[in-house]
Amino acid sequence: MQNENLNVVDEIAVRLNPDVLKWLREISGYSIEEVAEKLKIEVEKLELIEEGKLGPTFTLIRDLSKIYKVPVAAFFLPKPREIPMPKDYRFIPGRESKFDKETLLVFRKVRGLQKVAKELIENLGYTIEPHIERVSLKDKPEKIAEKYREEFGLTEELQAEFKDASAMFKYLRQKIEELNIFVFQYGMPVKDARGFTLTDDFPIIITVNSKDLYKPRIFTLMHEFGHVLLGESVVDIPNIAIPTTNIVERWCNEFAASFLLPKDVAIKVFGENRSSLTSKRTLGRLSGRYKVSKHMLLYTMFKLNYISLKEYEEFKKRFKPSSYRGSGGPPPEVRIMSELGDKYLKLVVQNYKNNLISYSAALETIPSVKTRTFNKLLEQVG
Repeated sequence: MQNENLNVVDEIAVRLNPDVLKWLREISGYSIEEVAEKLKIEVEKLELIEEGKLGPTFTLIRDLSKIYKVPVAAFFLPKPREIPMPKDYRFIPGRESKFDKETLLVFRKVRGLQKVAKELIENLGYTIEPHIERVSLKDKPEKIAEKYREEFGLTEELQAEFKDASAMFKYLRQKIEELNIFVFQYGMPVKDARGFTLTDDFPIIITVNSKDLYKPRIFTLMHEFGHVLLGESVVDIPNIAIPTTNIVERWCNEFAASFLLPKDVAIKVFGENRSSLTSKRTLGRLSGRYKVSKHMLLYTMFKLNYISLKEYEEFKKRFKPSSYRGSGGPPPEVRIMSELGDKYLKLVVQNYKNNLISYSAALETIPSVKTRTFNKLLEQVG
């Protein structure tokens, strides 16, 4: 009898704001035709529902919540909520301000985490502002890069000592998080976005694409840090090998390149290897030593007049970018630590252990975490 009553409830038309229905579809990146096909209903019927001329059933709302990856409660909001988007600096012809569904989901997720992090920081009475000085486009990126390289303690020797690019990424992530800036890693189509920054609210967040290789990921991290120093919320596809006319992107590219391979280091190394500078073996060895891509090495050679523009363009074609191939999925607690970083997770644990939030509230601060995984995180992060 109880199941029959539940079925009746599921089929009763629900009253809600039709503007919210349309808004949830749009922020999830779906066309009305795509959703109708997934629901196996006619487009005209879904149009009537979004226009408020036909009430949706609770079953339909539950199906839509799975498609849009939002909680059922979101459909009962009184009106759409603005989700501020970062400026689009990707410059993809025909796709300006249009993003893949996976990328849109990451935007929403990170905005939610930013709000949660702010509350957790305020609970503990900590400052939410970053420990940085703003810069402008008038500042020379090479000088700013030199300053932060020194502040991060990144010497040429240390750079060579890192076991691999993954180890160097973790080191730089930690140094940036020590400046009260959160660094997240989430998977998005690499051709859609490599990273983005949120500086329009506190705490400031950098998000790097976890589907990218680690050497480009390092470059993206420092490129996005450049945007943070400039005080910009942007989404982009940092790539030193692709010329850009945008002065902001150019500044951030130069900042990242100068940070990872300073001019004095480059001149010394290129001079030592002049006879075989562009050989596959030399480029591979230098790429491994400094944890930078071959494209960035070639760009720096061209910039410092070690090779001509023609040679630079020819050599670039030899090294096509590879895609990231993970060997199976890591354990859930390892994945979450990689996604959210040490700083965010310590914040959650501190709030919980100081009795500022309940166990269930702590679970809600971490997307899609299960009890067993959360308990392991408590042990490791604690």
